[in-house]
Amino acid sequence: MSFGQVITYEDLKSITDEKQFQRVFIENNYQRFEDAEFDEETLAYAYDLQGKGKDAKSKSFAMYHLDNKVFGVAYTGKWVYNEIFDVAKEDLEFVKVDEDDFAVYRDGDFYIGFKIEQSDTGSGGWYTIEARYMKE
Repeated sequence: MSFGQVITYEDLKSITDEKQFQRVFIENNYQRFEDAEFDEETLAYAYDLQGKGKDAKSKSFAMYHLDNKVFGVAYTGKWVYNEIFDVAKEDLEFVKVDEDDFAVYRDGDFYIGFKIEQSDTGSGGWYTIEARYMKE
């Protein structure tokens, strides 16, 4: 793994809007990824992107949903995921396990969730983090 992919908890917490999302992922060597699956309300970036469309593969994908301001990042490996999850377990308040099976933690009005998902092909999986700012 290159240093360009090392997203931290503080990086994620700094994302307050679309422009901050773009800044964080561009600065960490992600590139814009466009796919017919995504609507115009979703910005997507990929790290080490190989291929196009449904054949695209990446070590990590990041998405920002313009309509609800939820953003997320998914990794094929667990190292960065575990680094961020360890911060949440140690320093944040556990809130709940939501309807999508994310373990959700809170830091003021910043909410961050963690989930491990099996891939559609059955080989490997995704270590997924979703986050957003929400007022109580």
